[in-house]
Amino acid sequence: MCRDNKNFSVMRTKFTIKRLMLPHYFQKIGFTVLFLEFACVLAGMVCYWAGAFDPGSASYPFFSALIDFYGTTWVRMSLRVLALLSLAFIAFSREKVEDEMMDRLRLGTVAAVAGAYLVLYIIVSLVWSFGLSDAMAHYIKSNGYEFGFYLRVEQLWMIYVVVFKLRVMAGNRRLSDEK
Repeated sequence: MCRDNKNFSVMRTKFTIKRLMLPHYFQKIGFTVLFLEFACVLAGMVCYWAGAFDPGSASYPFFSALIDFYGTTWVRMSLRVLALLSLAFIAFSREKVEDEMMDRLRLGTVAAVAGAYLVLYIIVSLVWSFGLSDAMAHYIKSNGYEFGFYLRVEQLWMIYVVVFKLRVMAGNRRLSDEK
């Protein structure tokens, strides 16, 4: 069976990363959610330092209910997923001006963060293997932590977002100086 080229046309499009990226307004959503999460964490830390979580405090009944609510697994996982989504919104959304320079900055940032994270992982491995006393290792394992317990995905995304935004700001400043 032969197909006629007039009736059968194949539309070819160039594959680019830009086609997979989210619109720019997703960055604003991601930054807003991330800011609200950080503000809530900081407010909780201030309340803790002020002694609001102590059983003798006048505000303890309110905070005890809050502690019980936050202590549940599904709330902690929901907040973690929300933080990851907000960081993904920031990382996978377009910039206002998306050109070849942004593509190079993204690729360079991924390489830099991967290299830095590899070095950090090696350092943590060496400290974990050779630097911990037996008592400290037992204490850490008995509290539910394992090797690399602080090498989390959120930190990797956060490092990527911070490094990429700093590189974009430095590139924009360089361009404005050239004009």
